[in-house]
Amino acid sequence: MLKRRLKEPFGKAGLTVAIIALVFALVGGAYAAGGLTKSQEKQVKKIARKYAGKPGPAGPAGPAGPAGANGTNGKDGVNGTNGANGAPGAKGEPGETGFTEVLPPEKTETGSWVASTSGEAYIPLSFNIPLEEEIDGSHVHIVEGSTQPAQCPGTAVKPDALPGNLCVYVSDNALEFGEVHAINKPLKLSPPEPGAGTTGAYLQIKPKPGNGFAGMVGTWAVTAPEPPA
Repeated sequence: MLKRRLKEPFGKAGLTVAIIALVFALVGGAYAAGGLTKSQEKQVKKIARKYAGKPGPAGPAGPAGPAGANGTNGKDGVNGTNGANGAPGAKGEPGETGFTEVLPPEKTETGSWVASTSGEAYIPLSFNIPLEEEIDGSHVHIVEGSTQPAQCPGTAVKPDALPGNLCVYVSDNALEFGEVHAINKPLKLSPPEPGAGTTGAYLQIKPKPGNGFAGMVGTWAVTAPEPPA
């Protein structure tokens, strides 16, 4: 009956508040008297657990806050300075044309020759690039065996000649078969004229005594004279 009367004037919420007030009154009085006893402490916890309300449902989410202001943009960096231009490369020497009418001064051309005969024969030496002038007999040389004129510093394998000279090299293994007698200007077989023309020369060869056959091979080199001073 008492419980019903308490609920009627106060309602459920009012009852809870009244009980909590009672608890605080007891606690306050107990502290005033020197603190709660263990029995009182248990009673307070029991009453608080019994009438404590359950947690309410979560409230609705609040509205979104306003957007923040844009930050200031960073400034563009300063352009770097241009690097210094490199020094121009050195100019190369002018190239020679692909065709020349005559052999340039101090330039060398080379060739090879072969002979096969049972008697005296004439072996042509043709210059691919003509000379500007003929070469006299004193500047035409046969290089065979240990004979090595100073004007002919090359070999049968690598022929060479100093400017203004024609050097004819005879292969060492050919000397046992034949003989090289002279180097003459072409088209002047009668009488032969020592030297070389602007387009080439020819050799006079024949078999060695006792041999009925001559087989010989060799190379040649001709170098145009130095330019006039």
